[in-house]
Amino acid sequence: MSRHLLRDKRFAHAAFIAETPVDAPGDEARNVGVLRTLAAG
Repeated sequence: MSRHLLRDKRFAHAAFIAETPVDAPGDEARNVGVLRTLAAG
């Protein structure tokens, strides 16, 4: 997922579902952390 898409103000009102791979324990938390980092800039 592109950082630009996550920070685009045209989509600020929209919800989305991010499908990310989960192969090992803790992957969910890591994936959410990466998305938050990208969205924050």
